[in-house]
Amino acid sequence: MEIELSEEQRAALEENRQRSEKISRLMGPYLLKRYRMLSETCNVCKNILLQSPQSVKYCVNCEEIEKDSSSANLLRRNEDSARQESSCVSGQRSVVELEIDYQLVESVLLAKLQDGVSTMRDTNSVEITIQQCQLIKIAAEALLAIRKLKDNM
Repeated sequence: MEIELSEEQRAALEENRQRSEKISRLMGPYLLKRYRMLSETCNVCKNILLQSPQSVKYCVNCEEIEKDSSSANLLRRNEDSARQESSCVSGQRSVVELEIDYQLVESVLLAKLQDGVSTMRDTNSVEITIQQCQLIKIAAEALLAIRKLKDNM
């Protein structure tokens, strides 16, 4: 049985898909900076939360997309941040390189995928199942991005 969707419904689904992909792309750099993906969702927008190394919860959607709809501004902020982390050595600028422990990032993402599957298996709640599906999708996309980045190194 196929369900017919109106143009408005299709447009809304496409908009949600694009927003979800954008959130996934924006989460990658945070995971590389040792943010943790939580199994909790934002109270405002219901997206997966991240936790900073200082244990501060962070919602990419509320903090990045809703406040600043342009990815270019995020990229500019990241570049500015990298410039601020650069240091002067005998009059020459030397950028501090980010050491990435790919094994650690991959193992954390794989653990999140397994946690999501376990939680879905153990629940009867549709809301929790939806949240875990979002977590699994984002973790899987991040894992693919990390592996691609690692392969390009």
